[in-house]
Amino acid sequence: MVAMRQFPNDVPIVIVAGGNASRMGASKPTQIVDGNMLLSRVLEYARRHSSNVAIAVRSADQAGRIVADNLMFDQLPGEGPINGFLSAFGFAKKCRCDFVLIIGCDMPLLPADLQGRLSHALGEHGAAIARSAGKLHPTAGLWRTNQDGLNAYIASGRRSLIGFAETIGYCAVDWDTDPYDPFFNVNRPEDIAKAEAIIQTAAQFRQSPDPD
Repeated sequence: MVAMRQFPNDVPIVIVAGGNASRMGASKPTQIVDGNMLLSRVLEYARRHSSNVAIAVRSADQAGRIVADNLMFDQLPGEGPINGFLSAFGFAKKCRCDFVLIIGCDMPLLPADLQGRLSHALGEHGAAIARSAGKLHPTAGLWRTNQDGLNAYIASGRRSLIGFAETIGYCAVDWDTDPYDPFFNVNRPEDIAKAEAIIQTAAQFRQSPDPD
């Protein structure tokens, strides 16, 4: 098993924000949730956990008013979220790191212990992926940056992120969903109100005194 001390102290984080947002009907990263753009919330989270942060998008307008030093664009237009992984693996190489934490722009409640728990679980696997309520979240995962493996997977014509995880071998790390699912996705307009309600629940949960 890979000991935790073998991980760099500053694992790069890439926010994938290049989706088509067909269910949202508008640019998902720029949607306002609890007074802030979704992308702004996740970017703030990422910067709390790493000084090496990048955003993967299809086009610059998806970043809204955010000015990012490391804004990366799709290499395979029209090929879906696998583009974010190409960008993320390339960014990790630039940072001279063999690992990258990939997170989605549509997850406004990511847990503070995400990187730590995934790092502890990774071992010899190709990826450690968060799971909640039985659902895998490949865009909340720590990935070993096997560029050759990713290139071969893409060359085979496959694009599924979970399919890629299965190809390289992954482990799932479970999170509790009580009192809320930390990997709640904002995919539809009605999800914005749901996310805001969960954010309020999360704030109240954090403020609640520990039971005696």
